[in-house]
Amino acid sequence: MTHLISVDDPAELTNSGELDRHQCLDLLTGGGFGRVVGTDCALPAVHPISYVLHDHEVIFQAAAGSALAGTVGNVVAFQADEFDAVKGIGWTVLGIGKPYQLSTDAATLAIPLWRLTGHRLTR
Repeated sequence: MTHLISVDDPAELTNSGELDRHQCLDLLTGGGFGRVVGTDCALPAVHPISYVLHDHEVIFQAAAGSALAGTVGNVVAFQADEFDAVKGIGWTVLGIGKPYQLSTDAATLAIPLWRLTGHRLTR
């Protein structure tokens, strides 16, 4: 569902509370869609992914030779969020870690979440 924001009445999201590590992990447990944020040629690069959470690690697929696969060994951010526009509530979670190749499958990467923060959102 697409919601347009008008200049006269912009939608404003408010931080309605911080989430601790346990709460952040609970929100990520079901998996879903998120973003891996790193750099490509010293410029910011955002890669949309679908992920699952396993043992405090974000697991996702990356095509061999892609810029996303090139994040292996570099510090990246992982961000996921959810917002219900009808109810006006949601959350956002940000993790920091260094992706590595999971087993021998070059297409499967994991990010151990060294640092994890989050916020409840309201409109």
